[in-house]
Amino acid sequence: MAKKGQKFQKINVEMKLEICKRHFEEYQPESIISKDFNLPIGTVRTIFNNYKKGYGFERKKGVKKGYKRKPVSLEDLS
Repeated sequence: MAKKGQKFQKINVEMKLEICKRHFEEYQPESIISKDFNLPIGTVRTIFNNYKKGYGFERKKGVKKGYKRKPVSLEDLS
């Protein structure tokens, strides 16, 4: 659980796109990618899971409950 006053790291869309390209197209393991981008491995796995489920790379805060986003692929963003 987050502590009071904790600041979270915001990852931009371009970085998330590069992370997914390295993993799904160049077949790099999660541990190497997390070290290269200086991110926790759990964050990298969350990015992969969101991409696999089709949520895309946008932040989900402020989205109404029950709102379905259309699936996004790497080809759509390139």
